[in-house]
Amino acid sequence: MPLVFAESQFTESGIRYADQTGISYQFPRRYRTLIQPGENFIYYRGRKKLRGRQLPVYFGAGVVGSVTSDVSDRDRMVCEVLSYRPFDTPVPFKSDTYGYLEVGGSRRGYFQPGVRRISLEEHDAILKRAMGGLPEKLAQMEGSEARGLSALRMAKVAAQTADYSKGQIVERTVKRKDLDIGFEDLVAYIEDLIERQNGRCALSGLELQFDAVEADVEALVLA
Repeated sequence: MPLVFAESQFTESGIRYADQTGISYQFPRRYRTLIQPGENFIYYRGRKKLRGRQLPVYFGAGVVGSVTSDVSDRDRMVCEVLSYRPFDTPVPFKSDTYGYLEVGGSRRGYFQPGVRRISLEEHDAILKRAMGGLPEKLAQMEGSEARGLSALRMAKVAAQTADYSKGQIVERTVKRKDLDIGFEDLVAYIEDLIERQNGRCALSGLELQFDAVEADVEALVLA
């Protein structure tokens, strides 16, 4: 599920984090199970700032890259930020008409966690507001951009499959799967593979459909 990454000058607890917007995100180790390579996220800036208060807003979006332990603090971890897209205009966390953009926003203490899950519908609603009509913009994408979205999604599925298939025992023992390639390299490989196949299925020869511009969802390129 998509995530929200809080990034503020100061947190309510007064703790500071060594974030580099659009490059890397530092977080407490307790969020490790939430933050997985390939996961989509939206940046959120809270109310507290150096002096006084400000309107909480969402100000960008990205994809989680590699996740590593922080060498300077054993209680913290760091993830790469891939495909960062700053919003031209920050999106207020609350609408006068529709209320909070995150469904749980009215609950006391909801916004305190630095990392939280949101639904795909909440994620897409925030992006739609940020991009001034997301469906229309996506529909006008050039083929290379749409292919890039598809490649990113497929790489995400592959990364998650490898991450969760380490020979653990559930109802049965799953086959061990390892991803012996970096996430960005995997995205590039998938895009190159699609290009070399001229946008067609290697087995059937049928033309593939891509994220955001598909005319036939049954032909949508999947991982």
